Amino acid sequence: MTGLQTAFYIVGLVFMGINLILIIALLSAVLVIKSKINKVHDAINERVDRVKDITTKASLILRTLKHFARR
Repeated sequence: MTGLQTAFYIVGLVFMGINLILIIALLSAVLVIKSKINKVHDAINERVDRVKDITTKASLILRTLKHFARR
């Protein structure tokens, strides 16, 4: 191989290595972001469930009061 071929070969290997590192970093960043989004989603679902429980209990109480008010 000539000097020019060797130089292009080395440059190609360097760029492939850099691209591999960037792809791995991007993949890990996506996974970290996805896990954080899932945590926020779970927290929001928990709060929504609490509000649903409160409103269900309130509607049950109001229904009971309405029943006794009719008598």
